[in-house]
Amino acid sequence: PTTADEDASTAAVLTATGVALLLAPHDMTAQLDPLTGAPILVVADELNGIRVFDVAQPAAPLQLGYWRGESAEAPIERVHTALVAGIDGRRIAFGATETLFDVPPQMYIVDMTDYANPIYLGTWIPPGIPSDDGLAYSLHNFQVVGTRLYMANFHAGLWVLDVSDPSNPFPVALRTPVRECGYPRPEESVAGHPLDANQYWDPIVVNGYVLMTDIPCGVEVLHVGGDPMGNLEYTSFA
Repeated sequence: PTTADEDASTAAVLTATGVALLLAPHDMTAQLDPLTGAPILVVADELNGIRVFDVAQPAAPLQLGYWRGESAEAPIERVHTALVAGIDGRRIAFGATETLFDVPPQMYIVDMTDYANPIYLGTWIPPGIPSDDGLAYSLHNFQVVGTRLYMANFHAGLWVLDVSDPSNPFPVALRTPVRECGYPRPEESVAGHPLDANQYWDPIVVNGYVLMTDIPCGVEVLHVGGDPMGNLEYTSFA
């Protein structure tokens, strides 16, 4: 038997911001498999890793692959956003963490060319960002176009990575948010209150331009040096 205080403590943990959040599926990407062209669903499953489902029959999804953090250097953090992309004839899964426990933001990279045998390739951590600082510098949504990955890092800005070698991603561009937008929260307050400060949330690449949402300011339109103008071949969105 438990006491009333113990029951109340347990109930407080099992909330949308407690254990339930840590174990529940989060964002997912509906896309075509880059190798087979079949419709798939890639699910970010928080501390459970990355799952991929065949959704040719939406009423009866079939799990194709599942990476639970095997071979990673440490227990994985919360995988918030996930997708797969075709790179050099391989099916590469990317999973970005949305962390808020003062740990480094991390992106996991897994070769899922063989769904039955996922191979962990490595973890990328934004240079110079030692901690999420309670969500302020968390990773968030991202998109892959060709061999470039465009990822929001909240107050740290937009990272553009070259992922032509998925085992060795490296940044080719970084853009920090415009701080003086004036609406609706022009003040600059970050630590502990991430929504009071400029926060890049989600990038979408359209015809060579990056449309970047900034939580307090709206949408910024960016262009990354070296990116072509015109229609690009999109591989995946999240």
